[in-house]
Amino acid sequence: MVVVSGKILANKGSVLSLDVEGVPPNIVNPYLPKNNKGSKRIEGKNLDSRWKFVECVPKEPTTYRYLLKAQLKEVMGRSMAVIQKNPSTASCQQSDPTIGRVLSWASDSRHLYPTVVFLNLFAFRSPKPNYPVNENSVGPQNNEYIKDRTKDVDVVVVAWGNPNGLAKEKERYDQRISEVLRLIDKNQLHRVGDLTKKGYPRHGLSWKKNFGLEKFS
Repeated sequence: MVVVSGKILANKGSVLSLDVEGVPPNIVNPYLPKNNKGSKRIEGKNLDSRWKFVECVPKEPTTYRYLLKAQLKEVMGRSMAVIQKNPSTASCQQSDPTIGRVLSWASDSRHLYPTVVFLNLFAFRSPKPNYPVNENSVGPQNNEYIKDRTKDVDVVVVAWGNPNGLAKEKERYDQRISEVLRLIDKNQLHRVGDLTKKGYPRHGLSWKKNFGLEKFS
């Protein structure tokens, strides 16, 4: 059982102690973003100048990223939450290719969602698709953020894609999807573009500007 601020967030055996960022002290993440001050520009890591990051939880890069919120500068309007597979390297200090692709779609006049909240099935950071999927991958506060922050937006877009790199973990992947869907109002659920050939909502990295927003069921 994982307890944060007196709330039971998961039932996974013994109680875990958590540091100030909600990270069990025995969990080490080798994929944390590195400080790249003074480095050359890396494609996909510089945020489009039309956008700004206004919230990141935790504020500084750590083992998990529960939430990243972006706002289109000087534009007000609809908001959407995008639930992806897992966070990669994006933080309040830098973007990544998937974040960039989603924000490009959201800023297109055919859609226009000036506020985008990024959430994930698994809050454990990794730029690689084949990291282990287990109770530590979800993140002890992840369900709480998914449930709370999807209530504050106009639409929820599911964008976790196929279980690429997780073929041996497909059953756990599908189980986690079912867990997350139970946390969200079904009337809010949407996807961008057609489903993949395997029947999953298209990953944000494969969104194209001409793809429309469709109901997901």
